[in-house]
Amino acid sequence: MNSIHRRLEKLEKSSLAKRNVNYFGNRIAKRALRRLSDEDIEMLDNIIERAVKGHPDRELTDRERGAIEAYDTAITVECKNAG
Repeated sequence: MNSIHRRLEKLEKSSLAKRNVNYFGNRIAKRALRRLSDEDIEMLDNIIERAVKGHPDRELTDRERGAIEAYDTAITVECKNAG
């Protein structure tokens, strides 16, 4: 479980830093990440890791695109819940 929490923190820091969102946005992103499956988190982690290492050019797999879609959906849900 600690591994998942570290991945969540890593995802939160990397995606939020790039987007420059405010505190309210941070809370939404954290809640959205908690809606994802372990597999989705792992896929997003892999995508970010490749980008950080300078290898973002590889085409995404269907599973990776699915993880991105799941995250986008979770963000949408959390935004609606926030009002």
